[in-house]
Formats: sequence, C-alpha cells, structure tokens
Amino acid sequence: MFWAASDSISIGIHETLIKHDKSQDIIVGGIDWSEEGINAVKKNKIAATYGNQFMELGWVTILTYDFLVGNKTLIPDIINTPMQIINKNNIQTMNKYLTKECWNSF
Repeated sequence: MFWAASDSISIGIHETLIKHDKSQDIIVGGIDWSEEGINAVKKNKIAATYGNQFMELGWVTILTYDFLVGNKTLIPDIINTPMQIINKNNIQTMNKYLTKECWNSF
C-alpha cells in the first residue's frame, strides 16, 4: 500500500508501478479531492482520495475574525476536520455533488 500526501503524488506512484510492472495487488491512495484524483479513482488508477479540507478555509476565516474582535473564548484549542473518502464504492454518488453547477449553488 502507498498513501500519498496528494492526489498527484499518488497518480505518479501508480504510473511508476505500471512502468515497472509492479502494480498488481498494490493499493494507492491520496488526499485532495482534486479533479485529477477523482478521475483517477473513476479509472481505477488509485483506490481513493480523501478530501473535504476546503471547509477549513471558511472555519479559519471565522476563527480569525473572532480573534481580531476579541472573542478569544470562542476559539477552540483543537479543531478536528473530518475528511471524507471518495472510492469505487461511492464515486457515482459523490460525483453528482462535485459538479460545477452544484458548487455554484454554495
């Protein structure tokens, strides 16, 4: 198993394994929910991509505002951001939520 810090790295690992005829029974995954990574999951190049970290930007913006206006008691010591997986089991379901039309509704 190879787990990479980004989808592009995981795709690079997959391509290297293919080039050296070593891809059998090796699982490769990444993080980002990038378009490239999601397409790689669709094509079975990587097993999964984890994502949802885009929500952190909104959360950090709110916490920064609270800090700047003096609401320091509202800022937690630890922030846990749940990540979500996209893999062959849910790619069809998740794909309908990852369209430009859906994102524009935010």
